Amino acid sequence: MSLFLKEIIKRFSQGEQVLIAGLGDSLTYGWMVQQGFFDRFEDRLAEAYPRAGIEFIKDGVPGSTAKEGLGRVDSILREKPDVVIVQFALNDCFSGMPIDEFESAYLAIAEKVISGQAIPILATSCPVMDQVFDRELADFYDTIVEIADQLQVPAADLAAYWRSRQAKLDDLQVLYQSDGAHPTDHGHALMAAGLLELFDV
Repeated sequence: MSLFLKEIIKRFSQGEQVLIAGLGDSLTYGWMVQQGFFDRFEDRLAEAYPRAGIEFIKDGVPGSTAKEGLGRVDSILREKPDVVIVQFALNDCFSGMPIDEFESAYLAIAEKVISGQAIPILATSCPVMDQVFDRELADFYDTIVEIADQLQVPAADLAAYWRSRQAKLDDLQVLYQSDGAHPTDHGHALMAAGLLELFDV
């Protein structure tokens, strides 16, 4: 666990105020499900640390890319968050964005968060059912983890967590909506569980 997260967990335990923001696409938004992964993360974290004054900002926009997220991050930082969970890649990959442009935009988001005195948690998203698209998407997810390593900030490799759990399922379709890309409530629950692991939950 990073020192950044240890400090946040210490603040939770001491009952301090912590503001956590989620910046992402339709997965952060929770598209076509009862609860998205960020909503589930929010509820479970508050339940695990009842003494803490944890507040949340959710900025998930369906269809958005890292470049569009870069245009929105300043408005989030004006709220003075302590943590910003950054979740992009699906739309970037699907729209054919060159990976170097994705890397540049994603890195700029993370650096802005750091400059705003907040901790970025760089999150991958879920795998997808289309094997060709999934192989291309894996390069984007690898880039996210590499940026986290470069900046020495936490990475939440939710795609890896998802894959480790899906091997136990007889029917992967239970995790995906009809498009084979957006998670169902079951899929969002997996993503939330992977994120919560970073916070000892």
